Formats: sequence, C-alpha cells, structure tokens
Amino acid sequence: YPLIINTIPAKILTKDILNTTPEDCILIDLASVSCLDEADINRLKLIRALGLPGIYSPSFAAKCIYEDLLPFIGKEST
Repeated sequence: YPLIINTIPAKILTKDILNTTPEDCILIDLASVSCLDEADINRLKLIRALGLPGIYSPSFAAKCIYEDLLPFIGKEST
C-alpha cells in the first residue's frame, strides 16, 4: 500500500506486514497510544499524530465512538 493510516492502539501492524510494504509507503499513526516498534518502521516514512481526532475534534470523536458502541450497550457478552 502507498499509504497506511493506523487508528488502533494495538499491535496489528507486525514486522512481517510492514516488511512487505513498499519503501515509499507513508504510515500515519493516529492511535491514542502507539504500538508500533521503531525497529519495524525504520525504512518507512512515519507521521506520528497520536490521538489527533480526540485532540482536535473531541465531541465528534466521542459521537463516532458512541454511535459505534450503541448497538452493543445492554447486550450480554458471550
């Protein structure tokens, strides 16, 4: 991919995945907490913008999270 936007504060972009991306790939890290290992991304262009949606649009970010979680509220987990 020419562009990867990480929004999840979890280790889903593994070394194996990042090694298969082209060297000119741009990686934007928006997660509130970065789970990217520096050693895994040293050849990629990285833009760290940690927590950017919540910093600049907290009401909208909260609304999006609320709307995504609303269907699960009140349901028992299995």
